[in-house]
Amino acid sequence: MKKMLKNFRINKSIILRAICLVSIVNFFILTSATKSPAQYWNLKKIDNDQGLSNSAVTSIFLDSKQYMWFGTWDGLNKYDGKEIEVYMPDRTIKTSIGNNIIREIFEGKNNDLWIVTDNNINRYNRTTENFKVFLNSDNFSPGRERIIRSSISKDSTLWFSIYNLGVVYFSEQNDELLQIESTISNKDVFKGIVGIKAFSNQRLTL
Repeated sequence: MKKMLKNFRINKSIILRAICLVSIVNFFILTSATKSPAQYWNLKKIDNDQGLSNSAVTSIFLDSKQYMWFGTWDGLNKYDGKEIEVYMPDRTIKTSIGNNIIREIFEGKNNDLWIVTDNNINRYNRTTENFKVFLNSDNFSPGRERIIRSSISKDSTLWFSIYNLGVVYFSEQNDELLQIESTISNKDVFKGIVGIKAFSNQRLTL
């Protein structure tokens, strides 16, 4: 009887310790869940007061040089962690970006920065800080939003679908965009493409 009572007291002690441990764990879980993200991350607000060209941000990209790029409804912004540099189209400067409405930002081969705007495709030269415009609205009729979509294949080829024009790719050898010919008899169907996903030079999903 004394042995049973002793075992009961030991088991009771173990149970109480387990309950106490579970309670402590639950406390820390609940406390952590109620913390805001700002308590975990060093968050910093970037808006017009800090120099952002427009509050309607359409795309965000961190490049290989650790610059943050913000595409907006009115201008391209480069952020170095302290200051923002804004790039806007200027008809008097041929090397300025082609359009103010930024849709996509990405890096291609050789870490070149590419910017898709509302009606053209631009390549940014990091050394000269100039842009080369590869496409303009003279080649097609915009008529709708997001007419240009981009994709990079496994071999780093840049592909673009352009509504009312078709599919083009960037040729490094010619340093220009080349249009691929459609084997579809109804050419209007090919011009109606609104998206693209490149897997390789031999396989595209449109």
